[in-house]
Formats: sequence, structure tokens, C-alpha cells
Amino acid sequence: MFEGLLAPWHLVIIAFVVFMVMGPQKLAARWQGTTEDISRWVDGEEAVPAPEAPLEAPKPKKASLAMRLGRRFRRLRRRRG
Repeated sequence: MFEGLLAPWHLVIIAFVVFMVMGPQKLAARWQGTTEDISRWVDGEEAVPAPEAPLEAPKPKKASLAMRLGRRFRRLRRRRG
């Protein structure tokens, strides 16, 4: 029933879909974490949680096009009337 399920082309397609869904940055971060865990396991060290990165202030989000156009139209109405 599942004959040839893990054929090379199937694995390539699965890898492509995962890459498109997760994105390159998340995949790179996960791969790095996995390789660090494996190297610790091989060396016989116990898993130590990674130090947390310092929190950065969130960047202000850019207003959407609709919001910017709405503001512009309101300003124009105020000037005219």
C-alpha cells in the first residue's frame, strides 16, 4: 500500500514544502539547535538550556496602505472644509 513512500522525489517535495512553510530563518535556527543538542549528546554532556537573548524593543509596525490613505483623505477634507 505505501510502497515507495520515501522515494527520493517524495523527500525532495516534502523538504521543499517544509522550506516554503517555515522559511529559511526558522529552518536555520532549528537546524543549529538540533546540531548543538546532538553534539552535546555525543560528548556526554547534559542538556543545558541556552541563555535567553536580551529582549529588544519591538519595532513599530508600518501602517497599512488603507490606514495611510484614510489619514490623507481626512487631512484633505479638513483643509477644504
